[in-house]
Amino acid sequence: MKNKNFLIYSAIIIITCFALFTAKYISNTKDDYKTISQEILFQQASTLFNNIVTMRKWNADHGSVYVKSHDNIKPNPYLIENSTYTKDNELLIKINPAWMTRQLSELSNKSENFYFKITSLNPVNPNNFPDEFEKNGLKILEKNKELKFYTKIENNKYNLIGPLKVELSCLQCHAEQGYVLGDIRGGLRVSVPIDNYLENIQ
Repeated sequence: MKNKNFLIYSAIIIITCFALFTAKYISNTKDDYKTISQEILFQQASTLFNNIVTMRKWNADHGSVYVKSHDNIKPNPYLIENSTYTKDNELLIKINPAWMTRQLSELSNKSENFYFKITSLNPVNPNNFPDEFEKNGLKILEKNKELKFYTKIENNKYNLIGPLKVELSCLQCHAEQGYVLGDIRGGLRVSVPIDNYLENIQ
């Protein structure tokens, strides 16, 4: 009888230990998967961010670009010296780095799953006012200048915001706001959908 009870207790202990080990393994595996998946999401979002910043730099290096006036575009009322005329009296509209970023963002937001937005705590254009995530991110980035990005997962999105620093081209419009070279003028927000991430974790 004692041997039988001993075997039962031993079996219970072994099964319990195995169940605990399995649960621990599943928990650790899930945590590892979440970490790896978030690293992939970060790489995706930060690459998109860097691509936009590179395009902005190209625009700034050329002193902004001009496009022919047409029905879908009018001179930007928030931009100083926002247009010019050719010798043939053809209207050319100035597209500076900030406005180019906004136009690219709006185009992408209509056709892609990714979301972009240029924003600032002190915007010239009221369309660039930050939401709660962007406001918190910009404040954290301003206090911690060594940080390159602020990220947060919410509303089924992986949200990333990085700083946009003042360059010479920025001072054409923002010098009167007291900015100097190197200041954080605002930020660029990138949001990546996480549907597959959530499904895979489950």
